[in-house]
Amino acid sequence: MIKHRYGDRYLHNEALEIGFRRLDLSEDLLLIGIFLQGMLYLFYYSTCKNNLKTQNPINRRLESSAKV
Repeated sequence: MIKHRYGDRYLHNEALEIGFRRLDLSEDLLLIGIFLQGMLYLFYYSTCKNNLKTQNPINRRLESSAKV
């Protein structure tokens, strides 16, 4: 806790400490949410990329058979 030149008795407030604890918890939850969002984005991106790779050979085969 920050100590003022008059001591910490002016800054010592139980309500503020509870507020800071809640703020720390909300910051932790925010960071966890951002991490999970990033992981889901990477999973989604890799899944779409794999789907495009698997779809391209099929499309190429269909295009080549249509030209014949």
